[in-house]
Amino acid sequence: MREVNRKWFRIVLVSIFLLLAIATTAFADLKTVNLDIEKVLQMNADKIIYNENGSKFAILLKENIATKKKKYGIYLYDFIQGTWTRGPELSSGYPGDLEPLVFNKDGSRLAFRLGEDLLVLDTMTNKITHQLKGVGSSTQAAFSPDDRYVAFLMMAEWEVPTSLFLFDLTAEEENAQLIPGVIYEGEFSAAGPLSWTNDSTGIYFIEEFTWGTINSKGILKKYDLTSNRVSEVYNIKAPTTRVSQYFFSPNGEYRALVMRDLDENLVNSRYGLLIQKDGQFVYGAQFQNWRDSIETEVTDYLSTAGWVGNGFFYWINHNETGSTLYLYSIEDDELAEKSYSEQIHLTPAGILLKMVKE
Repeated sequence: MREVNRKWFRIVLVSIFLLLAIATTAFADLKTVNLDIEKVLQMNADKIIYNENGSKFAILLKENIATKKKKYGIYLYDFIQGTWTRGPELSSGYPGDLEPLVFNKDGSRLAFRLGEDLLVLDTMTNKITHQLKGVGSSTQAAFSPDDRYVAFLMMAEWEVPTSLFLFDLTAEEENAQLIPGVIYEGEFSAAGPLSWTNDSTGIYFIEEFTWGTINSKGILKKYDLTSNRVSEVYNIKAPTTRVSQYFFSPNGEYRALVMRDLDENLVNSRYGLLIQKDGQFVYGAQFQNWRDSIETEVTDYLSTAGWVGNGFFYWINHNETGSTLYLYSIEDDELAEKSYSEQIHLTPAGILLKMVKE
């Protein structure tokens, strides 16, 4: 009996050692960058977005300057140059709902919202190149890989269903810039995130019921620009479970789906993660307290999940005392976990980002 116990004890020790080795290897490849934030800047109500290769990010900061009106600005950071750049001066006071939405692939363009207008910024010259007025308070947008379109969600008046539109950046006439994509009426609407196929011919989005009910499940769908048709990509087919978020790997080979299971009061949730390759199961996990910026109103609106290259998928749980980073390796089929005493963020290039007040 003692020999059996020793055998199992050795197995447990070896298992723990292997898990620690995997975790150490996974996190050793992450480069940590501490970014100094000036004291005059406040980071509440931030939203951080990255370009695809993780070389740049944009963030909305409140400038705590001794003026009569509070001032907000979009700040961009270039990891290659190691420099901050403030976006264009848009207003001397509070500029309405100012929000960075999305970079194009190489980070040379940034789409952002100012009130109910959609604007495009050339990040190299810091000049606004395009503006589409009166598109509503959309918080979801995506550049096509060929840089011709910006797909975005627009809510019509009186909070009727949200629809998918395209902003044609090559159109010279103003009335030709706005192209209707998927128009919803009645109880359904389109929801983000939005992402394009690599050939710029299709857009993925989530279709959901307009009003929150026990059956307000989300279905992952695809809009084809060539045929002008919508097809279903994935539906969990469960009465209380919905697709809440999805993330395609940069090469399009894998997709990660975040599932939300609602209780009958629509208050408490259990979340699940499903990773697929060619529609086949690769990995699955269940967890509580996912920071879902789409479904719940949170104070920071920070990115909490995504791909690091094509080999790792991560998600982060933020809490009052810090953060827990989960990193799943496709190659090793292993999940590593590490806790931090501060709120951390991870870029698509594998840079562990920590904001530090000066």
